[in-house]
Amino acid sequence: MILGIDPGNEKVKVYGGVLGNLSFPSDLGEWRELRLTNRLTPNDMVWEYEGRRGFAGTLAQAESEWGGTVKGTTKAHDDGKMRVLLGIHRIIPEYQGGNLTVRIVTCQPICQHTSIEKEKIINMLIGSHDLTINGIRKVFRIQEVRVAAEGAAVGLFQPVQGLLRVLDIGSATVNGATIKDMRYGDRESFTEPMGLATAMTVDPKMVARRIQAIASGKRWYRNDLIRLVGGGAVPMADAIREHFPKAYILSPYGLLPEFANAVALHEIGRAIYGQTS
Repeated sequence: MILGIDPGNEKVKVYGGVLGNLSFPSDLGEWRELRLTNRLTPNDMVWEYEGRRGFAGTLAQAESEWGGTVKGTTKAHDDGKMRVLLGIHRIIPEYQGGNLTVRIVTCQPICQHTSIEKEKIINMLIGSHDLTINGIRKVFRIQEVRVAAEGAAVGLFQPVQGLLRVLDIGSATVNGATIKDMRYGDRESFTEPMGLATAMTVDPKMVARRIQAIASGKRWYRNDLIRLVGGGAVPMADAIREHFPKAYILSPYGLLPEFANAVALHEIGRAIYGQTS
């Protein structure tokens, strides 16, 4: 079972091929006894894991006083771990015959896509996990973990020859990746450690102006072919095209562009692990 998981700072996105796709808010918060319980939606999550329990998703947003998301340029932290585990639990089927085994590919912002940070992510995820969400217990083992660079992974989805740029506009970071003849170009790639949910004000034209300034310093030019992905792809598209007219929104398999990383990660997993689903 191969999963592509993008544990974003705003939403967790999971793609599992025949298992389908899902997303939910990344918020985590403290547990408390609720005096009245509304009918829970799938994104209202009460979780129990390793002797701890808490709220996640829309329930954390509504009922946790100290809820929220840990934002930043790395996902090598406990919030990042829980986002991935919640995503796995939500998408895998219930199984009574023993532990389910999964192989995953997840992602990290380009600026922190280092061997040290990747190793932290791998070490915190690999192994067996016993997680209960809303009273449903699932035990699964993460057999293998690979960590790809956000945005760059999307450049390997539906390959094109020549030069391709990817702009992954997220809630806490903007990743710009360069792919030349299917080879990642680190010198012309970047991470802006600010996104649409972390800036004090969000004026699309000014955000696009800032992105253009950073990108031009990395030798991006006006007529470069650019894939726009992430949660900010749609609201930012017109402003980005004022600077890069050939920018287009990628909606893999008809999904929202925010799923682009997760889909690409799944495709990478299929290639690495040698499976077809």
